Amino acid sequence: MSNRKSLISNEAAQMFGILQSYRMDRVDYDHYDFKSATKANTESINAISNLSDCDITWVDADGVPAEKILIPGADPNQYIYYIHGGGWTNGEPEWGHFCAVEIAKKSGRNLISVHYRYAPEYAYPTSHEDCFTVYNWMLKQGIASENIVFLGESTGGNLVFSTAVIAKREHAPLPAAICSISPVMDLSFSFPSYTERMDREVILPRNQKEIVQALYVKGADTKDPVMSPYYADFTGFPPVYLEVSTEEMLFDDSIRTHEKLLRQGVDSRLKVWEGMWHTFYQIDLPESRQAFKNIASFFRETAK
Repeated sequence: MSNRKSLISNEAAQMFGILQSYRMDRVDYDHYDFKSATKANTESINAISNLSDCDITWVDADGVPAEKILIPGADPNQYIYYIHGGGWTNGEPEWGHFCAVEIAKKSGRNLISVHYRYAPEYAYPTSHEDCFTVYNWMLKQGIASENIVFLGESTGGNLVFSTAVIAKREHAPLPAAICSISPVMDLSFSFPSYTERMDREVILPRNQKEIVQALYVKGADTKDPVMSPYYADFTGFPPVYLEVSTEEMLFDDSIRTHEKLLRQGVDSRLKVWEGMWHTFYQIDLPESRQAFKNIASFFRETAK
């Protein structure tokens, strides 16, 4: 711990130890209560969120529920499209009530979050299609693509890329920028860090690959560029900002995606957080506050 503690704040070091002690080794996904886990996480996120000055409504986005949050003082034409994580089995838009709302406030944008369907009730490509449906709905509402930026973490980090991949395939306009935090970019989970950093991981269970492939992939082709955006052609993509932490199994997903984006001529930026863990920015820490500033700065710089 001494090495890690020298790299990160005392608050983060303490939280790392707590998460490490509570990490689930393996999830019995046939019997696990994913909905209760989602609600428990939502409660903890809402406990640190400041929504008192926000106007929150739910909308029907062509059949997909979405949460719309108007940020005081935000440009009425500018939006963050936020897609939550959760491994295709957990999560809801409220997971962005801290991280996405703070980034929206700092970047002067409003927020729309998708409530996509996921496993075990729904398999691929349901989540991916729902996320594109909401983006397409935003465009049909008259929100210009140059006024939309994408934000997502983990599974949501996959889905923001996937939504752009589908938009390109459907000849729809791409967003102004994409920010993806610790995304899973290859659902075969074949990059070396998935096994090499497994003992350093404190959020994802050791059988994350098994869970996702059994409940959501269900035999579909993991090289499908919609499912696994790493295999997509990124040519013509808008600027991308990736953040990843050293203490996570999905480390290589961001590193290799960043390298491929650069090879294909995309303006890609990468921030590596030494000593931090998967999607730490959902917890109120000094590092999280800095991450919010980084992301807001990227949005202001690249999506004017």
